[in-house]
Amino acid sequence: MSIRPMLSLPLLAAVSALLASPRPLESNAPAAVGGFAATSSASAQDPSLPGSSQSGSSQDGAALDALLAAQVAAAAQRNAGELAEQALGLRDLAGGSPSGDAALDAALDRRLAEVAAGGADVAPQVRLFLTTCRLQGLDPDAATLVKTLAPVLAATQPDLRAQAIALCASPAFKRLAPEARKDLVVRLLELSADAALEPELRIAASKSAFSIGSGQQRRDARKLMLEFSTSGEPSLQSLGALALADSGDDISGQLREKLQRIALAPGERGELARAHLRNAETLRALERKYRQLEDKDSGQLPPELAEIQAVMEMVHAEHLFGDKFDDEILLDAALDGMLGVLDEHSTYMDPKQFKQFNQELEAEYGGIGAYVGIDPDDDIFSITRPIYSGPAYKAGLQTDDKIVRIDNWPTLGKEQDEIIKRLKGKPGTPVRLYIWQRGMDPGLIERPTEEMAIDITRAQIAIPAVSAQMLPGNIGMVELKEFSRVASSSLRKSLTELQAQGMTALILDLRRNSGGLLNEAVNVASLFLPRGKVITSTDSRVQPSQRYRSSGEMLVPDEIPIVILTSRFTASAAEIVSGALQDHKRAELVGERTFGKGSVQNLRPIAGFPEEPFEDENRNEQWDNWEKFEDKNGNGEFDFGPRVKLTIAQYLLPSGRSIHKQIDRDRNVIFEGGIKPDHAVALERGESWKYEERLRIARLEKLPRDWVDQHWATHRELLRTLAVFDANDPNRYPDFDAFYAKCNTPLSQDDVRELLRGEVRRRVQDDRGAEFPLGDFEDDRQVQAGVKVVLEKLGRKTTDVPEYAATITQDPLEKGASDKLVADVRSHLSGQQSEKVRQALIQELPKLQEMLSAANLDPSKLSGADLETLAAFLAKLKSAEGTPDK
Repeated sequence: MSIRPMLSLPLLAAVSALLASPRPLESNAPAAVGGFAATSSASAQDPSLPGSSQSGSSQDGAALDALLAAQVAAAAQRNAGELAEQALGLRDLAGGSPSGDAALDAALDRRLAEVAAGGADVAPQVRLFLTTCRLQGLDPDAATLVKTLAPVLAATQPDLRAQAIALCASPAFKRLAPEARKDLVVRLLELSADAALEPELRIAASKSAFSIGSGQQRRDARKLMLEFSTSGEPSLQSLGALALADSGDDISGQLREKLQRIALAPGERGELARAHLRNAETLRALERKYRQLEDKDSGQLPPELAEIQAVMEMVHAEHLFGDKFDDEILLDAALDGMLGVLDEHSTYMDPKQFKQFNQELEAEYGGIGAYVGIDPDDDIFSITRPIYSGPAYKAGLQTDDKIVRIDNWPTLGKEQDEIIKRLKGKPGTPVRLYIWQRGMDPGLIERPTEEMAIDITRAQIAIPAVSAQMLPGNIGMVELKEFSRVASSSLRKSLTELQAQGMTALILDLRRNSGGLLNEAVNVASLFLPRGKVITSTDSRVQPSQRYRSSGEMLVPDEIPIVILTSRFTASAAEIVSGALQDHKRAELVGERTFGKGSVQNLRPIAGFPEEPFEDENRNEQWDNWEKFEDKNGNGEFDFGPRVKLTIAQYLLPSGRSIHKQIDRDRNVIFEGGIKPDHAVALERGESWKYEERLRIARLEKLPRDWVDQHWATHRELLRTLAVFDANDPNRYPDFDAFYAKCNTPLSQDDVRELLRGEVRRRVQDDRGAEFPLGDFEDDRQVQAGVKVVLEKLGRKTTDVPEYAATITQDPLEKGASDKLVADVRSHLSGQQSEKVRQALIQELPKLQEMLSAANLDPSKLSGADLETLAAFLAKLKSAEGTPDK
């Protein structure tokens, strides 16, 4: 366990306060999305959906346009203060309902687009009015608003210019593209530095720049506020001090003294200073309460915390294993239990858990670029698979290579986490690895020579989120594994490459995708949808509703049909993408109902439990494993602070439906949730005895690996071909009959071929430097069903493509259910059953499978002969030697 500043009962108090806090949670933190409740609202409906209706709006289109035209005409004659009041009242005039707001937003978008496209003679009052109105609605287009506001930033009327500058502080402008956002902040900083402007305008520009800027831009904006606050001119001091307070500076010391002086004066500035001082005093009171709780000598624990303390003492004193659990472990469990009462996705993360969670979301680190771990077969630290874009692969490292020494430090017998920590480091730094490979002298494991050394320069590693392959018939196959920060950019790259190869259809595999970042889900869906389509909308107790729309970066045109593969493991952001594309009729779903996790969790630090200080060399506002830090507890590791993951909102799909599975406190499912596929196809469940045989052959005896080693040098090109397509023909593999005999298994030749092909594909991955998607069209029924669906969309059949004609011999959309039942029957023959029973009965199974398929799984359709066959089969099973009565 990672050592960290001792958790204590004040942490419970801090989390309790966090849960009860009425203030909205910050919405600009990266959010990992998941489940939500079965709630629908009109605001979640997208009028652009196929079959949707815009009826029910409080104003029809003509009346609303007339109202807006009248308001625009009136706005041209008003001053800045009147414009703000007029904008606030417009929504009430338009009806004040969700449907009325949506219609008003659409009308405003049309007007703003016209103005932004070239309305040079539009009055600045009109520009301000339209912008102010639209910022009050859902999901405004920040780029259009910037174009509309730009001329007003240079207006000659100070009041209009001031209002335009103030509007630039809206959070909506944080959603601008990076370059556009940077340009806007640069313009604001130029205004703040213009000594010819009125001080009020300059300070307003610095506040807006601070609000939407990042990094150095924020520091530059704050610098001007500081200059004003230390000016010899009292009025400038007031402007600077209030600006610092508005921007979140700690109200203490000199800033507090200045605000106290300003608070004595009448007017707006005095009232604002008094409000800041009141808020600061409230925060200090809370901090004093936390400090009192931290003082163990105070004896002032609230009753509920005193009860927890008493239980902990009882555990230590009386429980059979009470001496094995310290306070830190018990408090972690108490916190997790507190959050678990709320919903299944709100959790407490101790520093070690948060470190792992953060790394998975970031998908980047400094290191050699390889999946690694201690091989359970020989207890040697090994390359599980190199990351093909990383320095390890470029230096020649392959799957199953053993790292026996790092620089002068041997790895044998060391903890896996310690070895990984030594492999990671600052990009650009060197590391020397000593590599042992199978076939080398085993004595070199403990005494490696310089001939085994490989010098690698560490790099910034992006964990791959995508694997892609062009299937026969120009069907692109892409597996998207998670919605990390590189998901959309990696997917865009793979799709572009597939399109260059002539892709005519796409299968997107999300079956093992458990989710990730919401903004990446929006970016991924935008690759398949035209601009402005609703992807998801939020419903929250503490935040205003939001609607997320496609960005207009559509990459895959409508004429390319799409199938998304789903399973019960498809969750969170993956469900949002699947559901959005299904709602917009852009993709058909094939597979199983998804998991049902449609809420968003915000990750919050806990007051009083910060992470250790560090030098942020690359200014990304988070610790990287090569950066220096202050090791306060002397454990040699960077200690993160704990985090609370709170469910703060629920997501609805464009049609307004919920995907969130609802469970009561007794763990009973009260709403199934998830997304139902358009084509239900179950995964093929293997019998347990087959799994045991595969494990023996591949893992324990490593027969496929040995076969590939023996044949790689002489048949490399053939094996590369077979990795892509082998026509389900075992005879295409050299010496297959001898290999099958060596396996000495009741598995069929086709089962063994599939096992051998898996090892061939792993070796070919390393050889070609590109990972295959996990789904294989030759043996994966759900992939086969996806192929059938997209080909039908193109007016083709599987028999039109030779590779599919040879391998897809049964309709994958119809064969799933009977196979599942037969697999269930077969599973009774495994485990406790003897080899003799298994081999005797396996001959009966084809007949049983044919019978059940013909009966279409409806027992009422079984004939008398069928029932006699089934009874005889079960009797044979019952009477077998050593077989339990089943």
